[in-house]
Amino acid sequence: MADTAITRVPSGHDVSYRQTVMPSYSSGTFLADDTDYHVLVLDSRGKRFLTYGVDNPSNKDLAITLYGSPSETAGVGDAGVFLIGTSITALAGNYIYDTTDDGFIYYIVRCKFAEVPNESTVTVYAYLMQ
Repeated sequence: MADTAITRVPSGHDVSYRQTVMPSYSSGTFLADDTDYHVLVLDSRGKRFLTYGVDNPSNKDLAITLYGSPSETAGVGDAGVFLIGTSITALAGNYIYDTTDDGFIYYIVRCKFAEVPNESTVTVYAYLMQ
């Protein structure tokens, strides 16, 4: 089963790659109506402190897994893509966040429901800092 991409929406806080001291904020949404993998790919822009979180208003628990990647197009299972830490779970109707200081060129935030949820909009957040 292929991953379904989450379109990243910059918040206006993104900066030139030369300004890596400035924080970067991104978010993306997907419709909670299936058990497919949904992924948000982030360009670290030289930052190695990542706080990522998910707001899960659905009626089912959501597993979130973080990976480090050497390229924007690499996927889980490809060479050079590594699991960072362990999965976290956003319980039904709740939100959760986690952090990492493992530095990678790209981060992949991967979300999956074990059971088909109601149709609600899930939001994934990412904050990158020096």
